[in-house]
Amino acid sequence: MVRYGNWAMDTGRNRLGQVVRRKWGEVILCSTDGVEWTCPEDEHRIATKPELRAAGLLPEGS
Repeated sequence: MVRYGNWAMDTGRNRLGQVVRRKWGEVILCSTDGVEWTCPEDEHRIATKPELRAAGLLPEGS
C-alpha cells in the first residue's frame, strides 16, 4: 500500500496520481492536473523514478 502524498501508478489504467485519501477499500488518486479518480487498493503501486521523470516530477539524472 502507498502512503498519503506518495505518487502511485494505477496499474488498471496505467495512470499516475498522488494518493490523497482512502475510501471503502479504494484509494483516491489525483493527477498532476488536479483530476481525481478512485482505484481499487490492489491495483496501485509506488511510482518508479522513470515514471516520475516522464511526468516532469523529477529532474533528469536523479
